[in-house]
Amino acid sequence: DETAIAVYKFTDEHEDKKVCLSDRSFVDFTNPANGNLVMAFNLTKNCFIKLTMTERKTFLENLPNLPIPIEKLMEIFEEMPKDIKVFIFSNDEHALEALAHYNRTAIIQCYRRIYCSSTNIYGI
Repeated sequence: DETAIAVYKFTDEHEDKKVCLSDRSFVDFTNPANGNLVMAFNLTKNCFIKLTMTERKTFLENLPNLPIPIEKLMEIFEEMPKDIKVFIFSNDEHALEALAHYNRTAIIQCYRRIYCSSTNIYGI
């Protein structure tokens, strides 16, 4: 299985864009159909983290036109060293899109309340 962590941070010219906090304490981006478990957590008012775990076989089964059989790819993956990839996104367009998606999803998934240090929630 593959694990990755993405950290999204907003400073300087984007410091006014805040990360929501759901009363559930997390945002669930999981998609079991493609083998992903994806959870996001508010770290601070200007930073959130997204943890992604992918089940390789399910992921590969959903890819069209693989050049070699899935079984062979799985053997290759098993021989590879296991590591956790860490990506840091700060103040770029990808980070801003991720923040808007995070905030919208936090609002949809909250039980009753959403908290934000700004009256203007970014992405809404």
